[in-house]
Amino acid sequence: MKRLIISYINEIMIYLLGKLFIDIFSRLYYNLSDQSINREGKAMKLKYRSKKLENMCENPRYNKELVKKYGVDIAKKLPQRIKELKAFDSLNDVPTNPPFRRHKLTGDRNGQFAVNITEQSRLIFRQKENSIIIERLSEIKEIEIMEVSKHYE
Repeated sequence: MKRLIISYINEIMIYLLGKLFIDIFSRLYYNLSDQSINREGKAMKLKYRSKKLENMCENPRYNKELVKKYGVDIAKKLPQRIKELKAFDSLNDVPTNPPFRRHKLTGDRNGQFAVNITEQSRLIFRQKENSIIIERLSEIKEIEIMEVSKHYE
Protein backbone atom coordinates (compact mmCIF):
# COMPACT_ATOMS: atom_id res chain seq x y z
CA MET A 1 0.00 0.00 0.00
CA LYS A 2 2.83 2.36 0.92
CA ARG A 3 4.54 1.71 -2.44
CA LEU A 4 1.30 2.44 -4.27
CA ILE A 5 0.95 5.78 -2.52
CA ILE A 6 4.58 6.70 -3.25
CA SER A 7 4.13 5.69 -6.89
CA TYR A 8 0.99 7.82 -7.16
CA ILE A 9 2.75 10.82 -5.58
CA ASN A 10 5.67 10.41 -8.03
CA GLU A 11 3.28 10.41 -11.00
CA ILE A 12 1.60 13.58 -9.76
CA MET A 13 4.97 15.29 -9.27
CA ILE A 14 6.13 14.32 -12.77
CA TYR A 15 2.87 15.66 -14.24
CA LEU A 16 3.14 18.97 -12.35
CA LEU A 17 6.82 19.39 -13.22
CA GLY A 18 5.95 18.80 -16.89
CA LYS A 19 3.32 21.55 -16.81
CA LEU A 20 5.73 23.87 -15.02
CA PHE A 21 8.45 23.14 -17.59
CA ILE A 22 6.10 23.93 -20.50
CA ASP A 23 5.09 27.24 -18.90
CA ILE A 24 8.69 28.28 -18.16
CA PHE A 25 9.90 27.12 -21.56
CA SER A 26 7.24 29.12 -23.40
CA ARG A 27 8.12 32.28 -21.48
CA LEU A 28 11.84 31.85 -22.10
CA TYR A 29 11.55 30.68 -25.70
CA TYR A 30 9.26 33.47 -26.79
CA ASN A 31 10.98 35.99 -24.48
CA LEU A 32 7.65 37.32 -23.31
CA SER A 33 7.29 39.43 -20.20
CA ASP A 34 4.47 41.48 -18.74
CA GLN A 35 5.54 44.41 -20.91
CA SER A 36 5.98 42.33 -24.09
CA ILE A 37 5.73 44.44 -27.22
CA ASN A 38 7.36 43.71 -30.50
CA ARG A 39 10.43 45.93 -30.74
CA GLU A 40 9.48 47.13 -34.22
CA GLY A 41 5.98 48.15 -33.08
CA LYS A 42 4.31 45.59 -35.36
CA ALA A 43 2.41 43.79 -32.64
CA MET A 44 -0.80 42.02 -33.56
CA LYS A 45 -3.95 44.00 -32.70
CA LEU A 46 -6.73 42.42 -30.67
CA LYS A 47 -10.38 43.45 -30.67
CA TYR A 48 -13.10 41.85 -28.58
CA ARG A 49 -16.62 40.63 -29.31
CA SER A 50 -17.89 42.49 -26.24
CA LYS A 51 -16.70 45.05 -23.71
CA LYS A 52 -17.26 42.52 -20.90
CA LEU A 53 -14.97 40.00 -22.59
CA GLU A 54 -12.35 42.71 -23.11
CA ASN A 55 -12.47 43.67 -19.43
CA MET A 56 -12.18 40.07 -18.31
CA CYS A 57 -9.15 39.50 -20.55
CA GLU A 58 -7.32 42.76 -19.97
CA ASN A 59 -8.49 44.50 -16.80
CA PRO A 60 -7.01 43.13 -13.55
CA ARG A 61 -9.99 44.54 -11.59
CA TYR A 62 -12.16 41.86 -13.23
CA ASN A 63 -10.02 39.02 -11.85
CA LYS A 64 -12.63 37.93 -9.28
CA GLU A 65 -15.27 37.67 -11.98
CA LEU A 66 -12.83 35.78 -14.20
CA VAL A 67 -12.12 33.29 -11.38
CA LYS A 68 -15.84 32.90 -10.67
CA LYS A 69 -16.72 32.24 -14.32
CA TYR A 70 -13.73 30.13 -15.48
CA GLY A 71 -11.76 29.04 -12.42
CA VAL A 72 -8.36 29.93 -10.95
CA ASP A 73 -6.22 28.18 -13.57
CA ILE A 74 -7.79 30.03 -16.51
CA ALA A 75 -7.86 33.31 -14.56
CA LYS A 76 -4.08 33.09 -14.17
CA LYS A 77 -3.28 31.99 -17.72
CA LEU A 78 -5.75 34.00 -19.82
CA PRO A 79 -4.18 37.47 -19.28
CA GLN A 80 -0.75 36.00 -20.02
CA ARG A 81 -2.01 34.38 -23.24
CA ILE A 82 -3.52 37.73 -24.32
CA LYS A 83 -0.17 39.47 -23.77
CA GLU A 84 1.59 36.73 -25.72
CA LEU A 85 -0.81 37.04 -28.66
CA LYS A 86 -0.25 40.79 -28.77
CA ALA A 87 3.51 40.23 -28.98
CA PHE A 88 3.34 38.29 -32.26
CA ASP A 89 3.57 40.09 -35.62
CA SER A 90 0.84 38.03 -37.28
CA LEU A 91 -1.30 34.96 -36.79
CA ASN A 92 1.30 32.93 -38.66
CA ASP A 93 3.80 33.57 -35.83
CA VAL A 94 1.56 31.95 -33.20
CA PRO A 95 2.96 28.42 -32.76
CA THR A 96 0.93 25.36 -33.66
CA ASN A 97 2.60 23.33 -30.93
CA PRO A 98 1.85 23.50 -27.18
CA PRO A 99 1.40 25.54 -25.11
CA PHE A 100 -0.30 27.73 -27.77
CA ARG A 101 -1.44 25.04 -30.21
CA ARG A 102 -2.97 27.45 -32.73
CA HIS A 103 -5.44 25.59 -34.91
CA LYS A 104 -8.17 26.38 -37.41
CA LEU A 105 -11.68 25.38 -36.41
CA THR A 106 -14.22 23.65 -38.63
CA GLY A 107 -17.94 22.95 -38.74
CA ASP A 108 -20.02 25.60 -36.93
CA ARG A 109 -16.82 27.54 -36.28
CA ASN A 110 -15.49 27.58 -39.84
CA GLY A 111 -13.28 30.64 -40.33
CA GLN A 112 -12.35 30.81 -36.66
CA PHE A 113 -9.14 29.81 -34.86
CA ALA A 114 -8.28 28.77 -31.33
CA VAL A 115 -5.28 28.69 -29.02
CA ASN A 116 -5.04 26.72 -25.81
CA ILE A 117 -5.28 28.44 -22.46
CA THR A 118 -5.15 25.16 -20.54
CA GLU A 119 -5.48 21.58 -21.72
CA GLN A 120 -9.28 21.79 -21.44
CA SER A 121 -9.94 25.43 -22.37
CA ARG A 122 -9.26 27.58 -25.38
CA LEU A 123 -9.47 31.14 -26.64
CA ILE A 124 -11.54 31.36 -29.83
CA PHE A 125 -10.95 34.18 -32.32
CA ARG A 126 -11.25 35.12 -35.98
CA GLN A 127 -9.59 37.58 -38.29
CA LYS A 128 -11.02 41.03 -37.66
CA GLU A 129 -12.13 41.78 -41.21
CA ASN A 130 -14.13 38.63 -41.86
CA SER A 131 -15.69 39.85 -45.14
CA ILE A 132 -12.47 39.04 -47.01
CA ILE A 133 -11.04 35.67 -46.04
CA ILE A 134 -7.25 35.87 -45.92
CA GLU A 135 -5.64 32.50 -46.56
CA ARG A 136 -2.09 33.60 -45.77
CA LEU A 137 -1.84 33.69 -42.00
CA SER A 138 1.14 36.03 -42.21
CA GLU A 139 -1.24 38.73 -43.50
CA ILE A 140 -3.63 38.45 -40.53
CA LYS A 141 -2.44 41.12 -38.12
CA GLU A 142 -5.71 41.96 -36.39
CA ILE A 143 -7.98 39.44 -34.69
CA GLU A 144 -11.29 39.56 -32.84
CA ILE A 145 -11.53 37.52 -29.64
CA MET A 146 -14.88 35.73 -29.73
CA GLU A 147 -14.98 33.75 -26.49
CA VAL A 148 -13.26 31.59 -23.90
CA SER A 149 -14.60 28.06 -24.00
CA LYS A 150 -14.08 24.70 -22.46
CA HIS A 151 -13.02 22.42 -25.26
CA TYR A 152 -15.50 19.62 -24.60
CA GLU A 153 -18.65 21.63 -23.81
